[in-house]
Amino acid sequence: MPKPKLNEFSARAIQVFAEHLEKTTKKNKQTKDNLQQEFCTEIKVALMTRLGITLTRIAQRLNIHRETISKYAQKNNGIFNKILLHFKNGSCILDIAQKYFIPQPLVWSCATYTGMDTFMLLV
Repeated sequence: MPKPKLNEFSARAIQVFAEHLEKTTKKNKQTKDNLQQEFCTEIKVALMTRLGITLTRIAQRLNIHRETISKYAQKNNGIFNKILLHFKNGSCILDIAQKYFIPQPLVWSCATYTGMDTFMLLV
């Protein structure tokens, strides 16, 4: 099938195509911005839970409903366990951070700080 030339399209068809392309680009940018904003919130929740701040206090500080914070915390616990497993299997911190799109210090905290450490500090 031969590639159509630009002069074979009407001005209206080109305009419709350009408008559609602009809408799609704008929608993709907005979606990306929303994902980045939500991602930042998830990282904040992860860091605050790693610091031992209660979920109620996190919800107050971030001005987000407590149940939403609880969902993020449950999701983060699963990610923390996966990170720890990757670390134990010999993956490097940089690779893990890139795989889960999280900052390297958070990976380090997951890999080096476990619940047993907390227990031993209390004993």
